[in-house]
Amino acid sequence: MPKVEFRNNGILDSLTRAPAPSIFYSFLEREISIKAREDFNISIVTLRLTGISDDRQLMIGHAGLLRTLRKGDTYSRVAISGFWILARAGFDEATEAAKRFCTSIEGAILEDRRNYGSTQEGGIKRFTISSLVLTHEKGESFSDFLDRIDSQYF
Repeated sequence: MPKVEFRNNGILDSLTRAPAPSIFYSFLEREISIKAREDFNISIVTLRLTGISDDRQLMIGHAGLLRTLRKGDTYSRVAISGFWILARAGFDEATEAAKRFCTSIEGAILEDRRNYGSTQEGGIKRFTISSLVLTHEKGESFSDFLDRIDSQYF
């Protein structure tokens, strides 16, 4: 399997062209600041893909994710094979969105594997997509929320 690169130019991820984590973090910090003045929920949906066989499948999974994002959702590739999505949503709504994201990513990868996977050396490997939803708590600082997300994800 080719080594997956995890680099960005500060704005976009070099492999998927997803917004870089620094952009994502600035949006998250801004949303928390606005939330302190207004009444709405913020949730982070984390997705982790394991068992994908190459960079191509990560890009295909990314394309599947893009099909289900709402216009206002912000996302980033924050790990070699993981994405975080920032949504103005409570836990229940974000959990439903996580299911849609996983289904869309899985469908895109499986379709790609049906079309191209049988010719790959070693056949088709099993893969999984796991999700986690964390909702921002009232009064929680940006850094505390980010620490909580990091401790659950990494």
